[in-house]
Amino acid sequence: MLPDNSQIPYHLVFNENNGSINGYSISDSFGINETKSSISGHFQNNLFTLSESDVMYTKSNAANADFCFLTLYLKQKTRKKMNLLTGTFKGYYSDSTLCVTGSVHLIDSLSFIKQKEKFLSKKSPDQPLNDSLSVKTLTEDTSLSFSTSKKEVSLVIWDSGKIDDDMVTIHHNEDCILSNYSIKKEKMLLKVHLKKGKNIIKVKAINNGSYAPNTSRIQIVGGKKTYDTVTSLDKGKEARIIIKRK
Repeated sequence: MLPDNSQIPYHLVFNENNGSINGYSISDSFGINETKSSISGHFQNNLFTLSESDVMYTKSNAANADFCFLTLYLKQKTRKKMNLLTGTFKGYYSDSTLCVTGSVHLIDSLSFIKQKEKFLSKKSPDQPLNDSLSVKTLTEDTSLSFSTSKKEVSLVIWDSGKIDDDMVTIHHNEDCILSNYSIKKEKMLLKVHLKKGKNIIKVKAINNGSYAPNTSRIQIVGGKKTYDTVTSLDKGKEARIIIKRK
């Protein structure tokens, strides 16, 4: 929440290990300026201090120097059986100039899920993303699945954030279609011919680049449908895109 009471959707995903925190944030989720940033910090005495750093991907047209990175000061609370993180934040440009201040009010997704069970039960876990503004994060545990009648799809791969020498190898079933590729700002186009039935596209992180994790934007285009994804992988791990050709 900003000082004028306007609100911006905000997500935090992180791991805590002996007080050290690493993960990522997503601001303006599903909005026209949706931005995913690396985040790190520490946890002590029930207080979180977290700072955003480099941009992993963004839909914004702003130059890198114009990004406002947040530092958050959050306290863990419990209210009505839900776990909360609340506190304040300050935002800084890359030259350390203050750009914004405000407050943060976050609800733990695991606490919230029971209220959504009825809604979620109506959704297929493999329901495709039909809106090109929706970006799905792919990890070793989270894949994208969809069906198509097309004989061919296009993969477009690029780095929409800071170029940090991330490298990937991509397989279609057992065939390597891109080997040890260093992801660039310019888009690389791959044509993938689909066999009847199940097709598995595996994206493997060859390294962690200058900034872990290994990230890449991958857009899958098949006919009139477009699926936008971003991979987030540690070195040696794979993300999967499963396509069933009818």
